Amino acid sequence: MFVSQFYTYALLMAFPACLVLAGFSDLMTMTISNRLCAAIALLFPLAALQFGLPLSAFAGHMGVGFAVFVLGFALFSLNLIGGGDAKLLAASALWIGPADILAFSVLVALFGAALALALLSARSVFAPVTGFAATDRLLAKETGVPYGIAIAGAGFVVYSNGPMLAAALTWL
Repeated sequence: MFVSQFYTYALLMAFPACLVLAGFSDLMTMTISNRLCAAIALLFPLAALQFGLPLSAFAGHMGVGFAVFVLGFALFSLNLIGGGDAKLLAASALWIGPADILAFSVLVALFGAALALALLSARSVFAPVTGFAATDRLLAKETGVPYGIAIAGAGFVVYSNGPMLAAALTWL
């Protein structure tokens, strides 16, 4: 019984935990690990199976994940977003699903805009000479925006109100 409950709780917390790691990694290094994005994507089917997501809903989640992957690849090809951001968006879309993908997209855009404005403001006031590599990288004018933070924030908000968490909580 304990192992089953542990497995259930681990799957329940897998997506939020991976989002924390992705956001922190992007903040500190401006990179998001391929392994982390793969873990998010590979854990989704296990969670869907464990929490009894119907096959039609599972197919919808997979379709949204694929569509976001294609869109992310196109945006990456146009040099509009980073590769890690594209992969994190696609993997997160699996967990978000078709019902909440619009809310997720809007929140990613809003959180990303707020983050970009905050960084632009900070870069106009502070010089990148703090002595901390991550801080100096963020303050450098030629550095981009660690969009993984916005993706993680939007993922938290939408997942906390979404069908996967609801299915998990009814299963428990």
